[in-house]
Amino acid sequence: MNDELTSKHLLPVFILLALATLAAWREPLGVYQVYPPTPEPLCDCSADLYNCSDLSTQFEAQQCFDSCWVVRGFDVHRLDADGDAVACEALP
Repeated sequence: MNDELTSKHLLPVFILLALATLAAWREPLGVYQVYPPTPEPLCDCSADLYNCSDLSTQFEAQQCFDSCWVVRGFDVHRLDADGDAVACEALP
């Protein structure tokens, strides 16, 4: 098969693929949503406001830790003493 003939036939396919990809990136509800909305935090992440003793269960502490990690990018309340991403391990 001739390489020139193959290139002529594949060029329209590549152009259509590129246009479809661009259209998908611009579509807010499309497959390629780049930045999904940040969920509301489950506790106040504005400052170091909670200690493990303020929370009832490890599950509650973990939810607060995880949601603030998403919003702020670090352990705002210092609920993870040993840095293993598990908050308030001593709580029930």
